[in-house]
Amino acid sequence: MFVTSREQKLIQSFLRRERLTISEMMELTGTSRRTLYRDLEKLQQSLPEAIELKTSEEGYYLAGDLTELTRAHELVEYSVIERLYGELLLL
Repeated sequence: MFVTSREQKLIQSFLRRERLTISEMMELTGTSRRTLYRDLEKLQQSLPEAIELKTSEEGYYLAGDLTELTRAHELVEYSVIERLYGELLLL
């Protein structure tokens, strides 16, 4: 599972707090709303199939078997370019 540093922050925050609002995520990642939505889309694509990013009136949350994320100690931070190269190599 390849994740950027912002995705890493989001995952760790979801595991700690369960639900996050857009404002909380923008503050956490230091990004604009537009960039955050792109990051959330990329995060959904990076998550294992058993986990989904969902939304409710209270905010966004991860649903599914989150033990895969808590066991994934090898979550390494990659820049966007490094991530794309890694994905290209996997193809």
